[in-house]
Amino acid sequence: MSDTTKRGLRTLAQASFVAALIALAKAFGWVQWDETQTAAVMAVLTPVLTIAHNALEDTGMLPSTK
Repeated sequence: MSDTTKRGLRTLAQASFVAALIALAKAFGWVQWDETQTAAVMAVLTPVLTIAHNALEDTGMLPSTK
């Protein structure tokens, strides 16, 4: 599998992780967001998580997908 495919699948998994965290927060009543607010939070948190993960890889704190 190419590095591009691995990174793309990882980003999909990261977006799913963010969605799961939001779903848990909603299930426990910690947030009362409508669909627009949920989409906005996902649009911000997914790239933040992806950038943080890539930065940790670049510094050698996490193993690289390469």
